[in-house]
Amino acid sequence: MKLSTKTASLSLLALVLSGCDANTSAHTNAAQLISTFQGDWKVTKVAVSDSGVQALQDDDPSLMGKHASFTPDALTWVPADSAEDACKQPTFRKLTMAPDQDIQERLDKLGLSRATPYSVRCGSGSWGPMGEEDPAFFVGADGSLGLVWYDGGLLKLTRTAR
Repeated sequence: MKLSTKTASLSLLALVLSGCDANTSAHTNAAQLISTFQGDWKVTKVAVSDSGVQALQDDDPSLMGKHASFTPDALTWVPADSAEDACKQPTFRKLTMAPDQDIQERLDKLGLSRATPYSVRCGSGSWGPMGEEDPAFFVGADGSLGLVWYDGGLLKLTRTAR
């Protein structure tokens, strides 16, 4: 069966939009990704690198207890900190790369040693310091999230009830 270039392009686009990485055999669909990230979240831990000078500290009081809301339409802090960190129409993509050593050490501090990395692309706005192809989120086995944040901070987000 021969596929046209248009059909092949549409098939690849459907894989990307559904959160699947064409280079993996993972069959993660959009609904699963939405349920993974959707909800109300609270910062319950903060980890920074043990080397060098840091603007933040582990469990930094400026970040502990902050709340975020993730919906299919937006990623936002509640209350909003700034217009800069508001992501509209987020699209998540599961990544196959392992985190670098520094991030892995901070994930270990957060109890997220075997977390799965995801990038996020915003239809408009932005979310955090990472680029669209870089891991911004790490999903832990217990459903908690690691979020790469500014000033070398890695935040542990725990789902909360509204």
